[in-house]
Amino acid sequence: MEKTNLQETKEQEKRLPEPIKPDKKETAKEFILRNSRLLSDPDILAQEFETKHIPEYTKNKKIGKGMNKRMEKLFMAYGLDTHMPIVDVVHDKYKQLTLQLSRDLTSEFDCQKPSEKILVHLVVNSYIKVIEFSRRFKNYFDSAELDHISNEYYSMLAKEIDRANRQLITALTTLKQLKSPALNITVKADAAFMAEKQLNITNKTNNEINKPK
Repeated sequence: MEKTNLQETKEQEKRLPEPIKPDKKETAKEFILRNSRLLSDPDILAQEFETKHIPEYTKNKKIGKGMNKRMEKLFMAYGLDTHMPIVDVVHDKYKQLTLQLSRDLTSEFDCQKPSEKILVHLVVNSYIKVIEFSRRFKNYFDSAELDHISNEYYSMLAKEIDRANRQLITALTTLKQLKSPALNITVKADAAFMAEKQLNITNKTNNEINKPK
């Protein structure tokens, strides 16, 4: 039997934190932050999923509506790893490409940090835009006659293609720079001293050779 909204609300009320001590003052911000885990917190969703839905699925081998609903939420909560946020915003014809390209770039650059994974999504999103606007440009060019209205539409599409290309290059360059190892250049003091001494000797020798007799 599926839970109603009222039952879910009551379960959330059970997770309310312990009240603060009477002698302790708490600001509104502190109270909100202390209770922020109650609102769509992925940790709470994951805990409920692990303790209830996974055992139910193991027993019944069936995904119910409640489990499916929470799976959708967790797919989005772990979106940097599942790539569902970026897949969800593209046209159906590009969903498989979007998912595969996100996986390939994540593997190619060995993306582990959230910032790196966000850049992967920016790269993929820009690339999909290039393809989609280019497709629209070609289709309209093949079917429409040249007139004032079509010229304005061509101009708009050309600008969008150019913008998407620049966004793609910027995001991809940033990702490459972020994943490139930093160059650590260290010069030992004694080596620098010897190089300077050698240079002085060389200059002195050249001066003596070039000195008029």
